[in-house]
Formats: sequence, C-alpha cells, structure tokens
Amino acid sequence: MDWEYLFSPIILERGYDYFAYGHVSSLKQIDSGYKAVVSGTDDYSVRIYYEEDNISDMECTCPYAEDGDRCKHMAAVLYAIENQKEAKGDSSPDDDGYTGKAFSDSEMIREIVAGMDSEDVRRELIAVLVNDENLGSGFIMRYTRSKKSISHYISNMTQTARIIFRQCSDKHGFVDWRNASTLMSRLIDEVLNELRDFATGDVEEGKAAFDTSLYVYDLYANTAIDDDGQTQIFTDRCLELWEDILSNTNNNNLARYMLDKLIIQSGKIGIGEYMADRIDDFISEQFSEDGFTATKLEMLDARIERYENDTSWSGGYNLSKSIMERMRIMEETGSPPGEIEAFRDKFWHLPAVREARMMEFESAEKTKEIM
Repeated sequence: MDWEYLFSPIILERGYDYFAYGHVSSLKQIDSGYKAVVSGTDDYSVRIYYEEDNISDMECTCPYAEDGDRCKHMAAVLYAIENQKEAKGDSSPDDDGYTGKAFSDSEMIREIVAGMDSEDVRRELIAVLVNDENLGSGFIMRYTRSKKSISHYISNMTQTARIIFRQCSDKHGFVDWRNASTLMSRLIDEVLNELRDFATGDVEEGKAAFDTSLYVYDLYANTAIDDDGQTQIFTDRCLELWEDILSNTNNNNLARYMLDKLIIQSGKIGIGEYMADRIDDFISEQFSEDGFTATKLEMLDARIERYENDTSWSGGYNLSKSIMERMRIMEETGSPPGEIEAFRDKFWHLPAVREARMMEFESAEKTKEIM
C-alpha cells in the first residue's frame, strides 16, 4: 500500500480502526477517483483523487482536514478502496463456488448481521463498545449529547492525554528529542483534533473543549521536553481551537470564562515563558471588546506591581512588556492624554518606554513632511 507513507502512524492506526469497524459507507468510484462517507462524531464526506493510478489529492469535510492535514477519515477510505480492489481482483472459486475475495469484510459483516437475532446483535455491539473505550465514547457522543455524555467523553480525553505523556516520557517525567515529535503529534491527533467537533457546538460543548485543551496545555507547559519546534506547533493548535470556540459559540459568558482561565494559566506558567507569552498575545488579539478591558488592565497592573522592584533581566523584560501593553490599551480605549502621559513619565527610566516615545516622534515628523 504505497499511500501509507502519506500519513503519520497514529492517523493510519485510527483510520484502519474506522475502516475495520465499518465506519466507511457509500464508497463509489467516480471519474476523478473515489468518494465515500465516514461516520465518526459526525458524518464526513471524503474524496480521493487519482491521476494515472497515483493519488493526486484528498479532501474531507472534517475540521482537521480544513487546515490541509491528512485525516483518519481519508486513511479509512483508502483502506476501503484497497479492500474493494482486492475483492475484485481474486475471482478463483473454491469447491462451494465462493471466491475468497468476492466480498469485502464490511459486506460479509452486513450479511452476517442481517441473519442474526436482534438480541445477539445488541449483545455483540455492547461487547465491542465496552471493550474499546475510544469507540465507546464516540458512540455515546454520536447518539446522545447530554451533560453526562459530554462529561464522560471529556474524562476519556483527559485520561488519553495523561497516558500519552506517560508513554512518551522517562521515569523522571522527561521527554527526550526522540519522543518529542511523537508526543506532539499524538496530543494533536488523539486529543485536540477530537475536541474540534465541540468547537462548533453549543456553549456547554465549547466550555468542555476549552477546559480539556487548557488542561493538556498545562500538562505540556509543566513537562520537561527536549524541544525542536514541537512546542510551537502544539501551542498553535491549541490557540486555533480556542479561536474556533470563541468565534463559533459567540457567547459573552463563555468568553469571560475563557479570559479568566487564560489569565490564571499565563500567570501559572510564568510571564516571559513562551507558552505564557502566546496566551498573552491571544488575550490581546481575541478579547478586544470594551467589556474585557477592565479585566485585562487589572491583570497588567498586578504584573507591573510584581515586577517593578525586580532587578533581574527577566524582571525588567516582563515589566517593560506589561507597561507597553497597558499603554497600548489606554490609547486604544481613548484614555485622556494627560493620564497616558503621567503613566509614561512614571516609567520613563525604562529604555523600552523611551524608545517607543522616540518612534512616535519620528512617525509624527514623517507625517508632517508628507503633508
């Protein structure tokens, strides 16, 4: 199967599970390739395009594939295509007239199930779902979305995250360079991408997705990792998920909840650290409405007070950053010029403040020259 190299191992594994458990349906060959429907927490349409027997492109309507990534649904369809080709390719009958590949696994399963008693089918289904926790959680979420089912699913996701961290780290909790990429890709594939379905749901689902991703964000931030760019990729995916939750739910109470939690998380990680700085940037970009200004100013005032007497390099950096952000908010919200001037004078001894002021003067002079 020369297409398998296109996917990460974990995506292949989950795609095969989807195929093996009969989640691929309506597989049809079309002029440009194949199309099918894959059932997960929702039904997703998949298209596989071929040029001269080689895959030229793949499409899926799931949230993960929107960013151009190759998803488990695509892999599931490709396994189904291979299975269909093999079934058509072997036509030598045995003594009973049965051709060994005449039916795909899914077709055989359908034939067997059609002849079974309904109680036997229920018993078999329950056994499969109980023995596969991820499959069971997905089944629950597909057929009943309630506070209880969401709570169960989220609990399963947090447990999955903890298992991934444990499997990728040594006995001291350290993740070396050989396992850093595996940790990052598994967290994205097995946790964050699963939560994306909740980003387009109601407030309760959005809150659940945010809480779970923030929990994983905290686990990552507090794990010693021999990083080679994986932290940036993981952090970007978390921020993308949070942005989706904010834009899709459009609920002020949820936005307020997320802001308060993010402020706490940033302080917990520690200002000046990369993952904390990314949270701060996210807060500045996403919570620009007037209703959040007071909270953001309170956060900045607390940081300024904390670092005002810190003589270390990092203390000076964090102080300057907080002051510049506060001045930006004051200017954007129309604070009186005298108030802004007084605040600037208080911290005039900082090079960053003086440099910013000089740049303002230079910009103003250039504007005059143009006019």
